[in-house]
Amino acid sequence: LLHIVGAQQQHGILPHMVGWFLWRDLLLSVPILSLAPLLWLVLRRRQQDEWDGFHLLVLVCVLLACLIPRIKVGGAANNLIPAHAWLAVVLGVSIARIRAVVSPERSAAVAVMVAAGLLFQLVLLMRVPDGILPTEADRRAGNALAARVAGIEGEVLMPVQGYLAGRAGKRVFAHQMPVADYAKSGLADAEELRESYTRAIREKRFAVVIDSNTAFLRNYLPDGLLERHYEMKGWLFEDVTVLVPISGAQIRSGTFWTRRDGPYQRESR
Repeated sequence: LLHIVGAQQQHGILPHMVGWFLWRDLLLSVPILSLAPLLWLVLRRRQQDEWDGFHLLVLVCVLLACLIPRIKVGGAANNLIPAHAWLAVVLGVSIARIRAVVSPERSAAVAVMVAAGLLFQLVLLMRVPDGILPTEADRRAGNALAARVAGIEGEVLMPVQGYLAGRAGKRVFAHQMPVADYAKSGLADAEELRESYTRAIREKRFAVVIDSNTAFLRNYLPDGLLERHYEMKGWLFEDVTVLVPISGAQIRSGTFWTRRDGPYQRESR
């Protein structure tokens, strides 16, 4: 927990994201889910339940827990998952409270309004999958990279898209994003982690190093260390558009490095 909190403390705060969170992430994305608790608060004056306080307290806590990482540098839409999930729970409670206070003669009309609101919310959430799913070129590139890694004798260091190394039967090491966060944390162990990378590269522990397209390892390691012990053989893909994440940071596997002046175990054919 200390490491997680310590690393996150180094991320800057973006104040304008508070408004973005309330307006774009909640009201524009899930308006029915977001407005239902407000209606619930109004109805609580007429109809209360012993569980109301619990649901409202959890809702406030979940929204704050999602807001804090969302307004930090590097915050992304995945921070919204708990908020949207609990808003869906509260929506069900809100509907129950509405039914409890509505007179029998108005219940049918209210039921139609609730159904129309839910349908409207579902329409807003509908997305055509075109453009948000991997392409056939992405699949071919991923399979080709996994097959290439599988043909290498020895360990392979991939700071990004390491899951492909796992598919190839290799060990999966830490992703570059948490490593970079940890490096900026100021924690005592952060420099020890950097030193472990430095030592592994200096000792040529890896048969192959596949750096990211952001040159993470070249920037993370001491100047020139990677170049002194490994030789860059080129970029993995000529097409710069393949195997790039659809959402989030546009980071992918980039350059291919082999041991320099040492026993490089060649790819098996």
